Amino acid sequence: WYTFLGWTEDDETWIPSTPITITEWTMGDKEYFAHYSENGYTIKFKDWEQEWTQNFNYTEKKKLEKNPLTKEGYEFSWWIADINDTTVYFEDEQEVEKLVEEDWVVLTFTAQWNANTYTISYDNNGGSGEMADQIRSYDDNQPLQKNSFERAWYTFLGWNTNSWSL
Repeated sequence: WYTFLGWTEDDETWIPSTPITITEWTMGDKEYFAHYSENGYTIKFKDWEQEWTQNFNYTEKKKLEKNPLTKEGYEFSWWIADINDTTVYFEDEQEVEKLVEEDWVVLTFTAQWNANTYTISYDNNGGSGEMADQIRSYDDNQPLQKNSFERAWYTFLGWNTNSWSL
């Protein structure tokens, strides 16, 4: 979960690319300190319209950023990701840690949406008869039910959301 950076002569100072040189004929014990950097990973949040990233250290436990996206007619369900050949689901703002051990891997989290559902109720508007309600989803393109209401001296012209107009 850590990447080895190199050796130093004290445990406080780490200067990248500074080699330690042990000269010929060096005598006596010498202590060297290993320096490491904690591995991390990036989560790329993706929707068909936008994407953004959030960085994590491997042992850091923190929440996923809140999904700021909206989609007309749909409700955000969850994030889906493929991690180590396994499909994993994440809730919005779920707390995560230690998702991958490799250093600075980019994980793609794809937004999953569910179409909103609604109920269509049919009103006989002064006529007689019964028609069952229909439950539909936002992306459902099915036609409305065929009229089975009856009203004396009237001809059915079509459905409307107002009782007084076409």
